[in-house]
Amino acid sequence: MGEFCLDCWNKINETHDSKWRYAFSWEKDLCEECGQYKHVIVVERVWSRVQRALAEVIEDIQK
Repeated sequence: MGEFCLDCWNKINETHDSKWRYAFSWEKDLCEECGQYKHVIVVERVWSRVQRALAEVIEDIQK
C-alpha cells in the first residue's frame, strides 16, 4: 500500500473521510502523492470497518 496523507487519500478516492477513521504514522513521512512530509495513513481503524459493515446491513434491511 502506498503512503498517503489524509488530504491526498481523500483526493485520490474522492471521499471526505475524517482523521478519526484511520491510524497515522507517529512521525512525519513522505506522502507519495504531494511529496510533503506529513503524518501518513498506516491502517484503517477496526471500528470504522465495523461501522461500515453495520451500515451495509442496515441498508440491506431497509430495502
